[in-house]
Amino acid sequence: MVACEPVGTPLHTWQVVSTGKTSIAHKGMLHAGKVMAATAIEVLHNPDILEKAKIELIEQRNGEEYVSPIPPEE
Repeated sequence: MVACEPVGTPLHTWQVVSTGKTSIAHKGMLHAGKVMAATAIEVLHNPDILEKAKIELIEQRNGEEYVSPIPPEE
């Protein structure tokens, strides 16, 4: 998570919406994008990270299969 609004701002409120066009929100989203890009680069350079993540996900699901709430296209 990154900060895109002032500390203490309750989520899902007009206050969050009103900060959406501020420099705080812009800087927060740029930072989030950089973190995601750096993570993708790290995974591409170290494929074992992806394998470990897959194993961890399987363990966390504890045998439970994901069922999408979106119906398949007919």
